[in-house]
Amino acid sequence: MDRLPADKKHASSMLLSVSGELRGQITLEIEAFRQWIWDMVEKDTHAPTEVMQLNVQYIPRFVEGDSKRRLQENRGVNVRRN
Repeated sequence: MDRLPADKKHASSMLLSVSGELRGQITLEIEAFRQWIWDMVEKDTHAPTEVMQLNVQYIPRFVEGDSKRRLQENRGVNVRRN
Protein backbone atom coordinates (compact mmCIF):
# COMPACT_ATOMS: atom_id res chain seq x y z
CA MET A 1 0.00 0.00 0.00
CA ASP A 2 2.96 2.32 0.56
CA ARG A 3 3.78 2.15 -3.14
CA LEU A 4 0.41 3.62 -4.15
CA PRO A 5 0.17 7.39 -4.59
CA ALA A 6 -2.01 9.18 -2.02
CA ASP A 7 -4.66 10.03 -4.63
CA LYS A 8 -5.14 6.31 -5.41
CA LYS A 9 -5.96 5.11 -1.87
CA HIS A 10 -7.96 5.98 1.20
CA ALA A 11 -7.48 4.55 4.68
CA SER A 12 -9.12 5.69 7.88
CA SER A 13 -10.32 4.29 11.17
CA MET A 14 -12.50 5.29 14.10
CA LEU A 15 -12.62 4.03 17.67
CA LEU A 16 -16.17 4.49 18.98
CA SER A 17 -17.84 4.12 22.35
CA VAL A 18 -21.43 3.00 21.66
CA SER A 19 -24.45 1.46 23.37
CA GLY A 20 -25.75 -1.94 22.33
CA GLU A 21 -28.71 -0.27 20.66
CA LEU A 22 -26.52 2.08 18.63
CA ARG A 23 -24.19 -0.79 17.71
CA GLY A 24 -27.06 -2.51 15.92
CA GLN A 25 -28.12 0.69 14.19
CA ILE A 26 -24.58 1.31 12.95
CA THR A 27 -24.44 -2.26 11.61
CA LEU A 28 -27.58 -1.58 9.58
CA GLU A 29 -26.10 1.69 8.28
CA ILE A 30 -22.92 -0.11 7.20
CA GLU A 31 -24.99 -2.60 5.24
CA ALA A 32 -26.96 0.25 3.65
CA PHE A 33 -23.69 1.98 2.74
CA ARG A 34 -22.35 -1.18 1.13
CA GLN A 35 -25.55 -1.51 -0.92
CA TRP A 36 -25.32 2.17 -1.93
CA ILE A 37 -21.74 1.62 -3.17
CA TRP A 38 -22.79 -1.54 -5.04
CA ASP A 39 -25.66 0.33 -6.69
CA MET A 40 -23.27 3.08 -7.86
CA VAL A 41 -20.94 0.48 -9.39
CA GLU A 42 -23.85 -1.26 -11.12
CA LYS A 43 -25.09 2.04 -12.61
CA ASP A 44 -21.67 3.28 -13.77
CA THR A 45 -21.78 3.71 -17.55
CA HIS A 46 -18.01 4.14 -17.98
CA ALA A 47 -15.74 1.21 -18.80
CA PRO A 48 -13.90 -0.07 -15.72
CA THR A 49 -10.22 0.83 -15.56
CA GLU A 50 -9.36 -0.31 -12.04
CA VAL A 51 -10.22 -3.04 -9.55
CA MET A 52 -10.72 -1.60 -6.07
CA GLN A 53 -11.16 -3.40 -2.76
CA LEU A 54 -13.41 -1.90 -0.09
CA ASN A 55 -13.01 -3.22 3.46
CA VAL A 56 -15.25 -2.32 6.36
CA GLN A 57 -14.56 -3.79 9.78
CA TYR A 58 -16.82 -3.08 12.71
CA ILE A 59 -15.61 -5.18 15.59
CA PRO A 60 -15.80 -4.79 19.38
CA ARG A 61 -12.60 -3.85 21.19
CA PHE A 62 -14.20 -3.96 24.64
CA VAL A 63 -17.64 -5.00 25.87
CA GLU A 64 -19.06 -3.97 29.25
CA GLY A 65 -18.59 -6.84 31.64
CA ASP A 66 -15.33 -8.01 30.08
CA SER A 67 -12.59 -8.38 32.61
CA LYS A 68 -9.69 -5.97 32.91
CA ARG A 69 -7.46 -8.86 31.81
CA ARG A 70 -9.25 -9.19 28.47
CA LEU A 71 -8.99 -5.44 27.84
CA GLN A 72 -5.25 -5.59 28.51
CA GLU A 73 -4.86 -8.61 26.24
CA ASN A 74 -6.62 -6.72 23.43
CA ARG A 75 -4.11 -3.91 23.87
CA GLY A 76 -1.20 -6.33 23.65
CA VAL A 77 -0.26 -5.89 27.32
CA ASN A 78 1.40 -8.88 28.93
CA VAL A 79 -0.91 -10.19 31.62
CA ARG A 80 0.36 -12.48 34.38
CA ARG A 81 -1.70 -15.64 34.54
CA ASN A 82 -2.02 -17.60 37.76
